[in-house]
Amino acid sequence: MALGLGLLAGLWILKRISVKIPAPLVAVILGIAAVYALHLTAHGVAVVGPVPAGLPAPKIPSIRENDLWSLIFGAADIVLVSFCSMMTTARGFAARNHYPINANQDMVALGICDVASAFSHGFVVSGADSRTAVADAAGGKTQLTAIVAAVAMAAVLFFLTAPLAYMPVAALAAILISSATSLFDFASLRSYYRVSKGEFVHATVAMIGVMTLGVLPGVLIAIALALLRLLRLASRPHDAILGLKDAAEGSYCSEEEGGKPVDGIVIYRFDASIVFFNADYFKSRALAAVGEAGTSPRWVLFDVESVPFMDITGADALEALRSELHSLGIVVAIARAKGLFRMMLQHSGVAEKIGAAHLFASVHTGVQTFLTAPQLAQGEYPSDVAISVKASASMARQKT
Repeated sequence: MALGLGLLAGLWILKRISVKIPAPLVAVILGIAAVYALHLTAHGVAVVGPVPAGLPAPKIPSIRENDLWSLIFGAADIVLVSFCSMMTTARGFAARNHYPINANQDMVALGICDVASAFSHGFVVSGADSRTAVADAAGGKTQLTAIVAAVAMAAVLFFLTAPLAYMPVAALAAILISSATSLFDFASLRSYYRVSKGEFVHATVAMIGVMTLGVLPGVLIAIALALLRLLRLASRPHDAILGLKDAAEGSYCSEEEGGKPVDGIVIYRFDASIVFFNADYFKSRALAAVGEAGTSPRWVLFDVESVPFMDITGADALEALRSELHSLGIVVAIARAKGLFRMMLQHSGVAEKIGAAHLFASVHTGVQTFLTAPQLAQGEYPSDVAISVKASASMARQKT
């Protein structure tokens, strides 16, 4: 106990003095020296014992059929934990030193290392944040740093295995405890709580899940929570009614940001892809936007810049919206359609029903076309049409 606590305190002090000091190596040397000089093995201090010298010969692991499933689930645990740990470290140091990383390439490299380790009596490896921090603090800039470390490791295996026999197990315990305590990232939790309460809850649930149920169940719970949150946000996304902000520049923004409504036209923006689980919500919100207009609109201009994708259900909802508004004498136009949304718009036939004359490259172009179209600049809708619009919008708000 005295040896372990003393080395743990020494590790803590050395880390506070300078990250350039290899504190674990110092702890190992001090532990070996104490055991050898004070004959601590005679007082019951456990040591590692003899360590085989040299490099292990390659060998194909023997796997029993009964162990296969447990190995598969264990491997899944290791993949998730080691890759997440490695990428956290890689992204942190890449941001600090201003260089790009390739997550897929790093994962392939990690897999090759682990396969090679499996055939040489090794264990699973990953990118260690503490070792990376030491290398970075010492001025390491390239992969040559890891090569130097590997050569040093080989030299130890060939020439210094005899002293390793005196390494106390308490020294290894102190090193592991010191490394584990550095994994608690309370600063990130405080940041999550301040910025996003929902993500703070997810992080806390994932942490408790890993600690109580195990690594793989805990990580799967975290993934499930993330997917549920994304589905919830995508099923009820933000939307807005836009208005003119600067006539000289032709810029438009939401009414909350200072946009002023344009008489006779509703400019509606939906901030998510239109797919099967939010298509009805999109339609009801669009109808509600029409009903909330001050006067009966003659056009609904749909700004789709924030809609990257639309599936068949979304296309059906858009066509149903167009058909319902058309029956009320309201024209549906679309601005800034691009990419997959535009492709689905064309393939589904909705673009043809809307008409090429009502597909615009920008919101400003659509509004200017509305203002200058003579057949739309005059006249008011009959009162029964206005009542129908209000009734449809009222039902849409009740559904929402």
